[in-house]
Amino acid sequence: VAALDFAAFRTQVAARHPVARQAELLEARASAEVLAAKGPLWDPVLTGAWTRKAFAEAGYYNYVDAALKMPTPVGVEFKLGYERAAGRFVNPDRLTPPDGLWVASVSIPIGQGMLTDARRNALAQARGLQDVATAERQAVVNKLLFAAAKDYAAWYEAWRRRAVAREGLELADVRYRFVQRRFEDGDAAAIDTVEAGLERQRRLVAALEADNDWFGTTQVISTYLWDERAVPFDLAPGVVPTLAGLA
Repeated sequence: VAALDFAAFRTQVAARHPVARQAELLEARASAEVLAAKGPLWDPVLTGAWTRKAFAEAGYYNYVDAALKMPTPVGVEFKLGYERAAGRFVNPDRLTPPDGLWVASVSIPIGQGMLTDARRNALAQARGLQDVATAERQAVVNKLLFAAAKDYAAWYEAWRRRAVAREGLELADVRYRFVQRRFEDGDAAAIDTVEAGLERQRRLVAALEADNDWFGTTQVISTYLWDERAVPFDLAPGVVPTLAGLA
């Protein structure tokens, strides 16, 4: 007889159930927002510009300006740049040696900006939302798994009750046939066969009710089962619960 143990059932629900998958998307989106907020803070920025003006084969000016900016989480920004200016009409404040000029600088925010700014606020908010999303995801998944565990317990109980009811019916049937034979042999009264028959009928009703409960709980368990493509499927016939995985 095939069995679906509780540990495998719980793992499958946590990994494939649409509610669990949707909860994972909330956390993944929050993580993506954190990465997006980190970009302006920590990612190096490379810039470059080339401005040239010429008329009648005369070079008025030729400016080259390139820089690498490296922000840091604390707000300090390092800059390494290269500037070169050439031509007949170069602006005096942009004059450089013939080979160009390397520039290095450090930018330090003063006052309140040294502790916080818009970009770091955005990162802090994104991280806060990530924590909220993680907590919400865990709450949603925990609620789903709790419901699944309760329904699995009901399924297991229905299976055990069904087994006990069937065994009781078998015993009642054996007893009825035994009393019937004793009556035919003259060793039992007719009332004994009536009582044995009534008991067998009660056991039959109990077995039918147990079968109905078993069918209903099996259908409930099937609602938790989804494959890797998010397509629902039913339990295969004959699959029963087992608590072996909890040992």
